[in-house]
Amino acid sequence: MKPPTDDLDRELAELLRSPDVWQGTQVVPSRVHEMTALSRRLANEDREAAELIESLASTPITWWRTAIVKSPIGRSSGIVRKLLDRMRTELSKAPARSLELTTLAVDIANEISLTEYPCDFVISLRADAWRDHAFVLQFLGRFPEAVAAVNEAESLLRETALPDYGLARIKLVRANILAWDRRPEAVTLADEAAKIFLDFGDRPKYAAARITQAAMLHESGAIREALHVWESIKNEDCLDEMNRILVIYNLGLAYREIGNTAKSVEHITLAIAEYELLSMTTEATRARWALATTLVSAGKFTASIPLFERAWKDFETLEMEADAALVALELAETLLVIGDAARVPQICRTLLDRFTRAGMTSRAITALSYLREVVAIGKAQPPVVRQVREFLRELPSQGRPTLSLPLREPER
Repeated sequence: MKPPTDDLDRELAELLRSPDVWQGTQVVPSRVHEMTALSRRLANEDREAAELIESLASTPITWWRTAIVKSPIGRSSGIVRKLLDRMRTELSKAPARSLELTTLAVDIANEISLTEYPCDFVISLRADAWRDHAFVLQFLGRFPEAVAAVNEAESLLRETALPDYGLARIKLVRANILAWDRRPEAVTLADEAAKIFLDFGDRPKYAAARITQAAMLHESGAIREALHVWESIKNEDCLDEMNRILVIYNLGLAYREIGNTAKSVEHITLAIAEYELLSMTTEATRARWALATTLVSAGKFTASIPLFERAWKDFETLEMEADAALVALELAETLLVIGDAARVPQICRTLLDRFTRAGMTSRAITALSYLREVVAIGKAQPPVVRQVREFLRELPSQGRPTLSLPLREPER
């Protein structure tokens, strides 16, 4: 994890490009001194905030707000940063909990007075909280809310004096959000972000942006172009463990698309093992879903069924209803293909009940109701289930692409 002084270091680098620094002007040196003092203050805040957050780790998150507000450092920038750090460690294991963390971070950031720190610093902190909140919302498939959150982040950041690097990060989060229905725009945003990160010398985020770009190309059907991008960064020394696994996994998906089943199974199976080793339940579940789909594409229907079943169960446990529904429908389709239709009516009833209780869109419920009726009269065929599944996949408030994106992009 990068230290809290990184943003200050970038501002300092900008200041050092100014002729005033070398002409003896007192304004810029005074600003440098101010930034140095702020850096020391932030380091102390982060240390105290980390201790407080760690002391709350074993308590219900609903208790956190009260405990934090009662603390002497309850409305500090350190608390906001450490809540966002905690989100990053929780996201793949408990995405719903991560959303509570970013919600709390946004609330606290908005309560910090503009006079408590330099004005631009407070505004940037609020923008960071909103950006990460947007990232978690899109991770959960709540795209309209994610768009609103990332718009708020961008609006805030444009009020600051040096927004370029921060705007690049927002471009990358927005690319993730737009992946479900505006992929050409998402590809362009990711490409723009990658170039800015490279200009700033941030190769880890450059690689993350290229991974995102490749993912969008894949989803647009440009598989070989996506493979080219992934191949171009797979040996980057800057890739951390998470993004290294992402490249392995996404290469597996691409190999499936070009018909190389053996390489696809090899890569995806390796990704599952590595995700499980890191206790990254969400990503392991996505990869398991992808492996099941790969087996179906190779005609190995029976072998895919246990994988679909486990992925469905795990997504429900993670409260990721949209993805759970997509997996369940793919399972139903596979069962119909092999002539085992007995379980399909129960799958439809279960999905309809869960969607209704979760307050999903009326169009999603209508589609599932239609499928249930078709199944009930014995007219369900694999293409019918596939049509409903693709319809749900394309709904704005439903599931996200199964392609894996750079989970760790929000890291500071």
